[in-house]
Amino acid sequence: MMHYPGKSLSLARTIEQGLGDNETMRRFISNTFEDYPRFLYDDVLSQAAISETQMLDFIRFGWTPWARYRKIPDKEASAIYQVLKPKLFQKLRVLLGR
Repeated sequence: MMHYPGKSLSLARTIEQGLGDNETMRRFISNTFEDYPRFLYDDVLSQAAISETQMLDFIRFGWTPWARYRKIPDKEASAIYQVLKPKLFQKLRVLLGR
């Protein structure tokens, strides 16, 4: 995929057109590209017109590779992740369909 011409733009458009609308799909995409955080965050998601909430999900689901790629120190990364981790209320809201 990364060697295909227009690779990041075609994936960004696919995410915009609905692939990234579902939380489960955002988790799948983050897990799929966990070994390639630069490609996902800099090449693909920077070109996709997604909401801040969707971007936070991509970061949250791919937290460890993203934090390593951004070179966030371990102690800071751990503290930030605690803030981003979904709470019980947020999980219930997603399950109940908002």
